[in-house]
This record gives sequence, structure tokens and C-alpha cells, in this order.
Amino acid sequence: MRLDERVTKLEKSVQTNQYGEKQVTYSESETVFAQVTRGTPSESRTAGREEETTSLTVVMRTSAAEGVTREDRLRWQGDDLEVQGRISNPDRSGFVTLETTRVR
Repeated sequence: MRLDERVTKLEKSVQTNQYGEKQVTYSESETVFAQVTRGTPSESRTAGREEETTSLTVVMRTSAAEGVTREDRLRWQGDDLEVQGRISNPDRSGFVTLETTRVR
């Protein structure tokens, strides 16, 4: 397995604006090496509008993925990726697989 892609971890921050609304922002925290595999894109129609969803699988060292939850995002090649799930691999000790989708 080659961890040859740079992936930046983004941490979620929630702030309340002057109108009492909660605003979510993401800030870059750390760049790590990972293996990124694109899934098959799918299209759907929502409210009369076409939407494309692309899933990506990100494999990184367990130590690099420490603290990454479904609340966080990743950035890869300019795209923000929303973490959908985290899978520990008993066959690959020391690595974690993150299932993600590209955020538009």
C-alpha cells in the first residue's frame, strides 16, 4: 500500500452570529499522507435539480487518523470530503479506512 497523497484534516468549529444563528466553519489542522481511491460517481435528482455524489475511500495510518470523527472533514486536491464512516482493518494493523463523500 502506498500512502502517496497529501490529505489535510479539517476541524469543525461552531460559532453563534449576531442573530443567534449557529455557523459551522472548518479550519485546517494537519496534513498527512494517505491512499485515496475514488468510487463510482452517482447522480440523483433532488427538488428538480441534478446532484452528483462521489464517494472516496481514504486509508491512513491509525496515528494520523486519531481524533477524526464524522464531525470533521478532509481536504484532498482542493475538494472537501465529509467523513461518512470509519473502519478499522484487522487485516491491516496500524491503518484506518475512512469512507467519505465529496462536499459541494
